[in-house]
Amino acid sequence: MKDSLKPKFGLFTALAMVVGSVVGIGIYFKVTPVLTNTGGSESFALIAWISGAILTIIAGVVVSELASMTHNTGGLQSFGDQTWGEAFGFVIGWCQSILYIPYLPRKQVKQP
Repeated sequence: MKDSLKPKFGLFTALAMVVGSVVGIGIYFKVTPVLTNTGGSESFALIAWISGAILTIIAGVVVSELASMTHNTGGLQSFGDQTWGEAFGFVIGWCQSILYIPYLPRKQVKQP
């Protein structure tokens, strides 16, 4: 018996999940580091935000196109396997497992 994937979410639900994830991750906590790295320039900070948004949209379109090419499960690792070979898929899986996904909490500073 072959497993099959069935479309589960519509466009509105998918957009709501993406927006909720971005806001939930802490977009409001990123203002200070962006302004610090741009030397306090609001225009450079705005350019950085817009550039990041454009790159995120492009990445989302690329991943959705790769996902539409297959019915296999496995996410980016599966897409990398099929598109660029097993070695590339392995590197993607390794980077997600070791570098990207783990969360290392910062040392808590006690407030006076």
